[in-house]
Amino acid sequence: METRDGALRISLSADNRERRALRGGVYIDLPGDAKGAKGWNRQDWSVLAIRARSRGPVGEMTLQFNLRTSHGERFDEYGAFLNRGEAASLINDGAVHSYLLRADWANWWEGEPAWRQLGLMIGASGPAEVEILSIELIPKEARYVRRP
Repeated sequence: METRDGALRISLSADNRERRALRGGVYIDLPGDAKGAKGWNRQDWSVLAIRARSRGPVGEMTLQFNLRTSHGERFDEYGAFLNRGEAASLINDGAVHSYLLRADWANWWEGEPAWRQLGLMIGASGPAEVEILSIELIPKEARYVRRP
């Protein structure tokens, strides 16, 4: 992973093999909320808007939450994160594309309900590259900011 020309570049190679695919990603630790509570409430957020370009046999980009502290061998135990959110198939033509991932939905949730970390994981069937140009987490209140 590197930053170049204003983009965060995630390069996947044989070093990133996880079971049957190449996987890699990025995450951030989230600060406490305004009341001092640890983590964020996923129900407060609408979508994660991402602008990215990709090359190579990329598959999908998946929104993930809360790092796993111990790993197991079962399917639901070997991933980097406890919780998986929505995924989007990446378009690998090298052009910039916009993706919207629902932030208030998860197809797998384990552990406490608050977000402590927010991550994006990329999956590919072979060596690939994804450049993330921008990420914006949009709160649900944003729907009501503009006048009708």
